[in-house]
Amino acid sequence: GTRRRDRLHEVKPGETLDRIAYQAYGDSTVWRLIADRNRIMDPLRLRPGTRLVLPEREAVARGR
Repeated sequence: GTRRRDRLHEVKPGETLDRIAYQAYGDSTVWRLIADRNRIMDPLRLRPGTRLVLPEREAVARGR
């Protein structure tokens, strides 16, 4: 099987999904991919200490 290159990110106080997306991928607009991957229904309720799976860069580039 192919090895996935997903990464983990622990949310820090004050972080938002768009900021995390920008730091991880250089594109804040891909925050929805992070939300979808982590089944986040309300991005405004993101809590510090939450561990997020960040999709691999290639998947983000393909829009998945």
